[in-house]
Amino acid sequence: MDVKREVKKLPASPGVYIYRNSRGRIIYIGKAISIRHRVSQYFQDARGLDDKTRRLVPEIAKIEYIKTGSEVEALILEAELIKRYKPKFNIQWKDDKNYVYIKITAEDYPQVSLVRQIVDDKARYIGPFVSAGAVRGLLRYVRRIFMFRHCENMPQKVCLQYSIGNCTGPCQKYITKAEYNKNIRRMIKLFQGKTKEIEREFSREMKQAAKNEDFEKAAMYRNRLMWLKKIKTIELDKEDFDSGQARMTRDKGLIGLRDALDLGSVPKRIECYDISNIFGKAAVGSMVVFIDGLPDKAHYRRFEIKTVDKISDTDMIKEVLSRRFRKFTDSGQARMTKQRDSSRSLSVFGGLRMTGKDSVDKSFTQVPDLIIIDGGKGQLSVAEKALNEYSLHLNLVSLAKRREEIFKKDYGQARMTRVGKQNGNFQKITLPEGSESLYLVQRIRDEAHRFAITYHRSKRGKEMEASNLDAISGIGPKTKKKLLRNFGSLENIRKASKEDLAEIVGGKLAQKIKEKL
Repeated sequence: MDVKREVKKLPASPGVYIYRNSRGRIIYIGKAISIRHRVSQYFQDARGLDDKTRRLVPEIAKIEYIKTGSEVEALILEAELIKRYKPKFNIQWKDDKNYVYIKITAEDYPQVSLVRQIVDDKARYIGPFVSAGAVRGLLRYVRRIFMFRHCENMPQKVCLQYSIGNCTGPCQKYITKAEYNKNIRRMIKLFQGKTKEIEREFSREMKQAAKNEDFEKAAMYRNRLMWLKKIKTIELDKEDFDSGQARMTRDKGLIGLRDALDLGSVPKRIECYDISNIFGKAAVGSMVVFIDGLPDKAHYRRFEIKTVDKISDTDMIKEVLSRRFRKFTDSGQARMTKQRDSSRSLSVFGGLRMTGKDSVDKSFTQVPDLIIIDGGKGQLSVAEKALNEYSLHLNLVSLAKRREEIFKKDYGQARMTRVGKQNGNFQKITLPEGSESLYLVQRIRDEAHRFAITYHRSKRGKEMEASNLDAISGIGPKTKKKLLRNFGSLENIRKASKEDLAEIVGGKLAQKIKEKL
């Protein structure tokens, strides 16, 4: 098997990968955020692999895969396939410390927990799952949807989780046994991959609650729908093999990036920026932050484009960077010492010290070791101009999607302009195909794109809803707000019957809505 050629054919998307031996028997099943990236790790330097993987690789004769819509779906499919086929390297080499099951107790108000072993206690078990961290992370989101209890033994009075809205209060019978167990059954459906069915049920019950003017219940189902959709976008556990191997892989990517871009030191904090819009409408920008090669979502920021009306990604990039670094320089909280690396002419900042109050946005007070702009030479040029406005000379590159080429300003032949700024030539850098450094910048760029487009879709949806309703005479701001509060979205308003609409806005306006929408 030509490994390099086979790996190139694999998709860089979530899913499950399957290894077969020369006899066609399945010997290992795993999940991945990027199937191509994950599989390529098996065929790198064997010195960094664990004992199981070193024994597995020589037996791999064929690689198959199943794409999924999200990492969560991949996690669920992986567990189902392992249970069905019991592959040799999943079962015989299983470490009981790694495999986990979701346990649902046989009680009136079942408890949901993670366990390492199955015992004969009439409880229901879902699994096995390879990554405890991934399942634990998923359950944090699942609990927000289905509100199952946290406690092992139900207390005599409601606990803090009920007070902050994370539990339905079964200990005091604030939820009926039937309703609680309906939530548990739906949670089981989620782990069976039946998310579409759950979405339909939530949507139907939200409409019914709104029809009955039970707006609190309608809002609850609206929020559950929101969390159910959010689950499809979350990232779970990041550990591919053991934690040591995962760290080594990230370090390799960062070191490769340092050397290829001539950064002088390994980039600890990397910021990446992207723009999302349709013909200039609902334009937004995103800033994602990776620390030591891992995403730090607490530092992510979104920007609604305010000053650019025309269709110009370059102008939008300039606005986003200007706003980001204006916040940095205006904060009065950062004192910087310029340090010049004698081996290159690019200035960087070091010696950052924080003073004053802590009220300033913590992400905007940090100095990035590397800035990546999604785009080509044009985006790179305007990004440089934005930084020049504040006399900042940071490590700055752009990543073009077409050929995954990195552009950087080369100041080796730089000349001074009349206004005293350096003009450099563009340097094109191509990272080695299949390298950890290329995977790293691709992942960072893709994450910036995902974050931007998620915000763009949300903003565009709100604008569309507002504009469509505003076009109907007789619907003012209060009526529009009432309709959206009761039906949840424009699509639900469109699907609602004339009678349902009439209960909210009256017969005449309901007729207009049905005609216009």
